[in-house]
Amino acid sequence: MPMLPSRHYRSEADTFLRDFIKQHPETPRKQEEGMELWWNRDAETVKAEREANRAFQDNEQKNLTKNNP
Repeated sequence: MPMLPSRHYRSEADTFLRDFIKQHPETPRKQEEGMELWWNRDAETVKAEREANRAFQDNEQKNLTKNNP
């Protein structure tokens, strides 16, 4: 007979998360809102953010090389 986990077994992590969500029922909603902020963006916004980030990194690199000859 194979060793299968019990149907009623709950790990410590599972128990902790279930208890946490019972005590903080707003958490799944907040998590969904946070994911929507990150994932529900149009391509133009993502492209503009990448370009701004590259410009910032280029500027930082220029400042580092200028200050540390």
